[in-house]
Amino acid sequence: MQGLTVYAPFIGILSLIIAWLIYNYVKKQPNGTPLMQELEDAIHTGAMAFLKREYSVLIIFIAIVFLLLGWGIAWKTAIAFVTGAFCSMVAGFSGMTAATRGNSRTAEAANKFGQAKALNVSYFSGSVMGLAVAGLGLLGLGFWFWFWQRFWGGVPSTAQYINGFAMGASSIALFARVGGGVYTKAADVGADLVGKVEAGIPEDDPRNPGVIADNVGDNVGDIAGMGADIFESFVGSVIATIAIGATMAITPDFLAQFPILKGLDPVAIKLKYMAMPILIVMAGLLSSFVGVFSIKVFQKGNPAGALRYTTFVAAIIFVILTIIVTKSLGMPMGAFWAISPCRILHLRSSGQTYCRADQDRSGYRYHCRPGRRHAVHMASYSRYLYCHLCRLFYCRHLWYRAFSGWYACHGRRNNDGRCLWSHR
Repeated sequence: MQGLTVYAPFIGILSLIIAWLIYNYVKKQPNGTPLMQELEDAIHTGAMAFLKREYSVLIIFIAIVFLLLGWGIAWKTAIAFVTGAFCSMVAGFSGMTAATRGNSRTAEAANKFGQAKALNVSYFSGSVMGLAVAGLGLLGLGFWFWFWQRFWGGVPSTAQYINGFAMGASSIALFARVGGGVYTKAADVGADLVGKVEAGIPEDDPRNPGVIADNVGDNVGDIAGMGADIFESFVGSVIATIAIGATMAITPDFLAQFPILKGLDPVAIKLKYMAMPILIVMAGLLSSFVGVFSIKVFQKGNPAGALRYTTFVAAIIFVILTIIVTKSLGMPMGAFWAISPCRILHLRSSGQTYCRADQDRSGYRYHCRPGRRHAVHMASYSRYLYCHLCRLFYCRHLWYRAFSGWYACHGRRNNDGRCLWSHR
């Protein structure tokens, strides 16, 4: 099973191919009237101009950090840093291109064909960003993991050079998230001041030239910026897990807790823990392929429900594949209990309960009555608590993960003196 990590770059390339095919499908959809096309081109041109300007400055920053890393740490780390930054930039560019081309096509689909077609077009235009982020991340992670095995000896002590890939992704995320956020807020406030305050016209009125800047800001902040942020979190969490596996101490107490690992060489145990995150990510991306295309089954129903159900489809497949990976690697089942059931409960509580409660407050038709929304919130916290208890009792060797997301009162209490639970 550990040998399957060599296929990680190919699954990443497959994800990019699927993203490209989906983008072509979205682009072939009708994009509306000449006025809609004009607005689409204006938003797309503005978004691309922002990215071009931002990336032209970031290239100078990347070059400086590359030289400093090569001189102060290692040229291997510096090269990995550049690849991480490059993949993050490509992910933002691809997602921005698909989103700015999908807006007018979504509106035209809603106008001509109805809700189901509009959901289909908008969902696929957004999935380009997700598949690009996951594909580029797995491509980079898989390549460097293979390169480490093939040319750096494949021993845990040399895995430190892979950390540069995560650092490159973090550097781009820092500027893309902050820069995009500042731009979108400035454009939003500026458009409102000029339009609603000075000219007295409604918000997002096409007669206000600032509306184009506002829409450009929404794209650069919520798509390119957030995409780079997600890419950094995705890559950073996997590389952090690899680093923990490479540096973990194999003591007699550790082996006594996990008899399934007894008799194995300490280096072999570390290699298992280092390979597992790559295999889990591969399983997650394969599950996402099914989840993305399952929208075809749910698109005729409630849009919010369709988004939830596609997530659940991918999560269920992911749980099954995680069991297979854990068993095939000969790993303790505590690793499975730390990943899969808690992920399902997290999706159930945060992704469904809060989404539904928010729909109730914002006027969407929903199963919970307004008077029950506080009960919904408390039920979601109980599921969170159970999730962390699973991590605590079933994954003792990852005890810090249980406490890193624990809930505490922090002195916040309501009028009745009861604790207001908050995530630390």
